[in-house]
Amino acid sequence: MIPPDAATGRDALADQRRELARARDKALQNLLITQEYAQEGRRSREDVTAAAAEAEAACQAVTAFDAMHPHIRTTGNAEDDAQALRGLQRLTGA
Repeated sequence: MIPPDAATGRDALADQRRELARARDKALQNLLITQEYAQEGRRSREDVTAAAAEAEAACQAVTAFDAMHPHIRTTGNAEDDAQALRGLQRLTGA
């Protein structure tokens, strides 16, 4: 059985990872919206560049967290992460 303190620590890490993933998803959504607005002339190219940098940083934060805490990452996380990175590449053309 997992000691109570270990379970609490794992839960806290899982919560932290979920928050990072939510922030990543929000940043990717913001990039998509900013790109759409730029196409309509409602946002500048600089706005798109800033949104792309924010999305990339958010993706890197999740990757860094996973490197530090690989025992927290699940198969579902891996699939979500891969989808997010593909979305970032598609949106930025990188």
